[in-house]
Amino acid sequence: MAYATCHEVRSRLIMHAIKTYQGIIVIIGISILVSIAGAYWNDLLSRTSFADWSDDSQYYNARALSLIHTGSLGEEQALFRRPPGYPWFLAFVYAFHESIFAAWAAQMLLFCGVLFLLWHISKRFLEGSHALLPPLFLALYWGFHVHVFSIGSEMLSVFLLLHVVLLLFWYGDALRVRYLIYAGFAAGLLALTKPVFLYATPFLLGWILYRNMSVKTFMHAGVCFGIVCAMVGGWALRTYILFGEAQTERIGHVVYTRALYGTLSWKEIGLHLAASVTGNYTVDQFSPGYGAVSVPRRLGVKRIATYAELRNQGLTPALAEQQMLREGISLIKKHPLKFMAGTTPLLIDLNTLENFSGFPITPMFAGTREYIPAWQKVAVLLLLHAGWFFLLGICAAGCLKLMRDVSRRSLFMPLLFLILFFNGLHAFIIIPAEPRFLVPVLPFYFLCFTVGIKGFLTCVKKIYSVEVS
Repeated sequence: MAYATCHEVRSRLIMHAIKTYQGIIVIIGISILVSIAGAYWNDLLSRTSFADWSDDSQYYNARALSLIHTGSLGEEQALFRRPPGYPWFLAFVYAFHESIFAAWAAQMLLFCGVLFLLWHISKRFLEGSHALLPPLFLALYWGFHVHVFSIGSEMLSVFLLLHVVLLLFWYGDALRVRYLIYAGFAAGLLALTKPVFLYATPFLLGWILYRNMSVKTFMHAGVCFGIVCAMVGGWALRTYILFGEAQTERIGHVVYTRALYGTLSWKEIGLHLAASVTGNYTVDQFSPGYGAVSVPRRLGVKRIATYAELRNQGLTPALAEQQMLREGISLIKKHPLKFMAGTTPLLIDLNTLENFSGFPITPMFAGTREYIPAWQKVAVLLLLHAGWFFLLGICAAGCLKLMRDVSRRSLFMPLLFLILFFNGLHAFIIIPAEPRFLVPVLPFYFLCFTVGIKGFLTCVKKIYSVEVS
C-alpha cells in the first residue's frame, strides 16, 4: 500500500511538472525549428569547417583552438585583442569535440536557456500564460535567433546577463548570500565577455542596497563586487604583464572613431540623422553619393587608415592604441556639442530593423536592385521604418506602464537601467552602432513590448466597447 502511495505521489509530481513547464517546452521546441530554418535561409548550415568563418568568428575560433593545443590564447597573433570570455567558452566546448557542430550544439543550449530564464523573469511582471509571450516573441525575432548558428559572443552574453538578473531577484526574495556569490561569478564572466558590463555592476548592486538597506546586504554586495573585480582585475593584471596594457581589450580605436563624429559638419550630421530614420537610399535621392559613402562607413575607413598610418610610423599596436585614445579624447573636448549631436543618430542605428541575415536595413537598396523604380524603394523603406518605429513605440509605452505601476516599478528598475546603459554606451562610445550590440538586452525589449501590446489592446477594446454601446 505504501509503495502504491509513493508511486501515486511521484506520478502527481511528474504530471504537475509537465503541466507547469509544457508551455515553455513547446515554445523552445518551436524556437529550435525556427532557428534551424533561419540558419538554412542564411546558408549557415553549409559552413561546417573552421575555414568557412571570418572576421570575429575566425578570431574566436583561432583563440579557442590555440588555447586547446598550446595552452595560450595566442592574442599576439591578432590585429585587435578581444575579451577572453567567449574563447574560453568555445575552448571548453571544443575540448569535447573539435568541430563547428559542437559550437552549434552549445549555442543551441544557450538559446534554450535564454528562453527558459526569460520566462522565469517574465513571470514576475506578467500573469499566467502571458509570461510565455516574451520568450515566444524573442525566439521568433530573426534578429535574435540568427545568432544561434553564428560563432559569436552574443548568445553567451544574453544567457549570462539573464542569469545575473534572475539571481539578483532571488537574492531580493531570500537575502541569501549564495545568490550574490553565483551572481558575482556570472557577472565576472560576463564582464570578460562584454567588458562594458563591468561598469553596470555597481549600479545593479546599488539597486540591491536600495531595496534592502542593511549592513548584511552591504557586506553581501561587497562579496559579489569583490568576485567581479578579482576576475576582471586578475585578467587585467595578466594582460599588463604580458602586453603592457591593463585592459581586457584595446579601446583606443573605439574612442577615436566615436570622437570623429564631433568633426562632422552640421549638414553631414543632418544627413546621417535622415539616413538613420529613412535609410541610406532615401537620403541618396536628395544627396547623391551618400548611399555609397555613408557617414559611419567613411569614419570607419578613416579609423583603419589612421591605425595603419601609426603602425607604419613604427608604433607598436599598444602605442598606436594609446595615441588614438589621446587623439579621440582631445577631439571630444574640442567639439563637445557636435560630438553629442553627431552621435545621437547612432541611437536610432542601434535600434533599427534588421533583415533576415541579422544586418541593419539602413543600407538597403543602396547600389542594388536597380530594376526597381526609385519611388517604390523609398516607399518600402519608409513603410518598414514606420512600422518598426511603431513597434518600438509600443515597447516604450510598456516601459512607462511598468514604471508607473508601483507594484512592479522597483523590480523593473534594473531592467530599464540595463536598456538605457547599453543604448547610451554603444551609441556614444562603442563601435560600430549596430543592433547586434543590443542583443543582451533584447529580452527586456520583448518583455516591455508584451506589457505595451497588452495595454494597447486593452485601450482598443475599451474604445470599441464605447463605440458599440
